[in-house]
Amino acid sequence: MSSREIAKLCEKRHDNVMSDISKMLADIGLHAPDFSGTYKTERGNTYDCFNLAEYLVLTLVSGYRTDRRYRIIKDLERLRKEKSSGGFALPDFTDPGAAARAWAEQFEANRALQIERAEG
Repeated sequence: MSSREIAKLCEKRHDNVMSDISKMLADIGLHAPDFSGTYKTERGNTYDCFNLAEYLVLTLVSGYRTDRRYRIIKDLERLRKEKSSGGFALPDFTDPGAAARAWAEQFEANRALQIERAEG
């Protein structure tokens, strides 16, 4: 789930969510660039964002208000249902092998996208 989606669902400013994510990743000893990405606005401006796995989304929002946590969890449920119907979804993070493969695939996809944009 992207930091933009989290901001929208939690009714928070995106820059505040980005700060929350940076602090959370530092607190748990994860390297923030491994989860970083970018997005383009309709005007063509490019901005930073984070793309988080389910376990990190839940870690982040566990510090937010109950109603906001509920929205995030419901949206994660929707993403799981999309996976079962053949659409995009999150891997099964109860399986460490699947989680590692998913992380590696996401990392490589982000790296390829960054290289493509740099060459672009």
